[in-house]
Amino acid sequence: MTGGTTLAGLRLVHGDLTREIIGAFYDVYNKLGFGFVELD
Repeated sequence: MTGGTTLAGLRLVHGDLTREIIGAFYDVYNKLGFGFVELD
């Protein structure tokens, strides 16, 4: 055992909500991209 956390052994109390939040993050990330746009 390496001491890491495996996906199979990870049970979140609010797993469904966590999945929704992370999914929303990736939707925005894919739409806007990374970083900040600097305007002059």
